[in-house]
Amino acid sequence: MGAGGSDSALRGGHGGLATLGIITAQNGDFDGAMAALRTSFTLARQSGSIEDIVRAAANQMYLLCTSGRFTEALEVARAGRQAARSLDAPPSLTSVLDNNTAAVLTAAGRWAEADQMLAELVGESAVYGARNRTEAATVGARLDDPAIPAGPG
Repeated sequence: MGAGGSDSALRGGHGGLATLGIITAQNGDFDGAMAALRTSFTLARQSGSIEDIVRAAANQMYLLCTSGRFTEALEVARAGRQAARSLDAPPSLTSVLDNNTAAVLTAAGRWAEADQMLAELVGESAVYGARNRTEAATVGARLDDPAIPAGPG
């Protein structure tokens, strides 16, 4: 297999590992499940797949939380959020990790941290929403400009 095939396998394999991690846990092998999910997360980061970074991190968080390992779950959430944001992930893609992080902080009795995080997220959403509205208005203005030729169709 050439380099292209190997790269293709890298991009496609981590999503399956995230699913395999959950199935492995359901079959009673927590350590094997976490190993699969850590590998999935690493491969997703290497390939730059925001969706799969979030999926692997969320699955790890789920297993850790259901095992009462809240501190580890928070570490995974922070790593997942940081990895996704380093790829300029919009809040809509990281919201599952954000929500899960706030839930874990609450479950761990860390109310002030959960409250602060949620306040920051509301602020980020407002900024991101304003940016999207500005971009949409710019595109709309361009579409209304008679000097711009209509596209095919």
